[in-house]
Amino acid sequence: MRIYHYDPNGYFVTEGVAQEDPCSPGRYLIPAKATTKKPPTKSHVFDGRAWVPPKDVPEISIQTVREQAITRVLQHAEQARLALLTPGDGKAYVYQAKLAEANAYVAATNPQDSDYPILAAEANALDITIANLAATVCQRAAEIAVGLARIEATAQATKAQITAARSVATIKKILTRKQGD
Repeated sequence: MRIYHYDPNGYFVTEGVAQEDPCSPGRYLIPAKATTKKPPTKSHVFDGRAWVPPKDVPEISIQTVREQAITRVLQHAEQARLALLTPGDGKAYVYQAKLAEANAYVAATNPQDSDYPILAAEANALDITIANLAATVCQRAAEIAVGLARIEATAQATKAQITAARSVATIKKILTRKQGD
């Protein structure tokens, strides 16, 4: 479900994707300062019920635009990271534990299957050897690390460009360039 974020003054910031409520499948979590109503234009202002055309709206300071742009960059980076990772704290814990076991297995001179319960259970379920699974886990982790490093480098470089920008127009150009990437 698409959602549209706005700042405390109602100005459109960015669009995103609502997360499904884990406690109520089929329902979505809409964060504060967001709506499911799509703005007709990016210059409209959300008044709490609807997007309305701006009327004598005061100019937004460059600092506000800068903060909004950096928030947008961080949200984009998080969406890119989620494309590489499975969300969920429990799943993240299992992946970390499995990677730790895989690294230890690969490093061991005489590994004993009973020392690697997560790998042993999964290898048994997949009908493969623990050695093959450990190698696959390590390889996939290395591939993910490369992707995450690229995402982080892009986000940090873009934040630095936004921070150094001297005008709203320059910030908008930076964001437009990054959306095409």
